[in-house]
Amino acid sequence: MKNPFENKAFGLYIHIPFCSLKCNYCAFNVNILKTIPEEAYLEKLIEELKLYKDKKFKTIYIGGGTPNLLSNKFYSELLKHIDTSKVEEITIELNPEFVTSEQIAFYKSLQINRFSLGVQTFDENGIKILGRNHDNKDALNAIDILKNENYSFDLIYGYPNQSIENLQDDLRQIKKINPAHLSIYNLSYEEGAFFYKWKKTGKIKALDDELELEMYKLINKEVEKVGLKRYEISNFSKTNKQSLHNMLYWTSHPYIGVGVGAHGYYYEDNFILRTENEKKLRKYLKLPLSEIKKINILDDKDYVFDRFYSEMRKLYIDIDDFLLHTDIDLLNIFSDEFIKNKKIQSFIFIENGNLKLTNLGVINSDIIFDIFYDYIIN
Repeated sequence: MKNPFENKAFGLYIHIPFCSLKCNYCAFNVNILKTIPEEAYLEKLIEELKLYKDKKFKTIYIGGGTPNLLSNKFYSELLKHIDTSKVEEITIELNPEFVTSEQIAFYKSLQINRFSLGVQTFDENGIKILGRNHDNKDALNAIDILKNENYSFDLIYGYPNQSIENLQDDLRQIKKINPAHLSIYNLSYEEGAFFYKWKKTGKIKALDDELELEMYKLINKEVEKVGLKRYEISNFSKTNKQSLHNMLYWTSHPYIGVGVGAHGYYYEDNFILRTENEKKLRKYLKLPLSEIKKINILDDKDYVFDRFYSEMRKLYIDIDDFLLHTDIDLLNIFSDEFIKNKKIQSFIFIENGNLKLTNLGVINSDIIFDIFYDYIIN
């Protein structure tokens, strides 16, 4: 297969799996430990990074877990082993309760120039429901420290017992803070999360679909008032303030993932590969490098679906460009769907050579992905 990533910049994702507690909605690969094996994890990351010493990265994203739980020394040593000469953006995820002015100043001294803060909600009761380890005061204090930096914060909506009034309070805070970038996620009940188990046993109840739709519409309406424009299904930004790293994902660029459970996506030896590192921390630390990575070779159909899925997340796909790289004519596929299923007309439309999601299509994007998947597989 021809290299579809030729001349495309690489991203690097570094997974930090440690947290002080597991949030109720979290299904990520995290470890809650009394003693964090910082030195051993650092050594393994450095060992793994040596595999990619010839790569020139455009962006680096340090995610978790809770990256700012670890020491300054950890990051000082880690970043010495990465060629940052071509890097335009280095992001680190932060939990509010650990943010200090000194910490941010140190990160900046390492060329870290973007910060992603896990707020989730400003509502004290909502914070408890989500099982967060900070309070509203911690969140506002962290935002105040970051106010002159390139930062974003996350919010979750649709969590159990959340009301429209709770969401309105969060949106009022957004107006007050006036951030340049914001990520807002609809709560999902994923296997491995406490919420998933509690929903199955009836301990908690998911919000009504109509209420979640009302919340979604309210979010769209209110964030626009402060100049935040949706540029991906869950992400909003002001002009030129998009996450460069995430845009690599959504424009079919290759990336390397290092650390326990990290994923990668790149071309090697005439194949497009998706990689996944060992998920269990103890095994990841003990296994030789040759055994930590599970490699999946993508066939043509896998690649085409992956490309459609990632690019459509930015709300539109250039029909001609997609045809050029995949030999798939989206116009034919979705023109047929328009005729067969009138409902689809409220989800997507064609404008200026692009296939675009409507607001209703954003909420129902899984339906669009399923239609395309069925077409490709069959």
